Amino acid sequence: MAGKVYILTGGLQDDRRILALFSTREAAEAGLRFGDEDTEVEEFTVDLPLPSAPAGHSLWTVQEYRDYITFRVAYFHRDDAIDQVRFDGDTYTVDVWALNEEHALQLGTQRIERFKEKGDPACLRVI
Repeated sequence: MAGKVYILTGGLQDDRRILALFSTREAAEAGLRFGDEDTEVEEFTVDLPLPSAPAGHSLWTVQEYRDYITFRVAYFHRDDAIDQVRFDGDTYTVDVWALNEEHALQLGTQRIERFKEKGDPACLRVI
């Protein structure tokens, strides 16, 4: 069974820092008085099951912004479905399981192009 931890975070929006870690919400909330107005309690589940991935594959994010494609290794913050294109009005983004950077670019480009050609609603989530 997965447990919870409670983290006090603080700092400017673009420079958040972990200030303290607690095993109960009550203890974390008691610690708020030692922070400033930007200090918050964040709740995280620990020991989540790892996603199942094809052997030898890693999770990659592929983006297309005005014909410029970038890619990078993604990590555990993703709640989005793998292989589902997301569009925010300017940028197409898709997460893919791939063997390496070149493979990720190939898979991501294919999925984005398929969506753009067919407007496939099965692979789109507008954000």
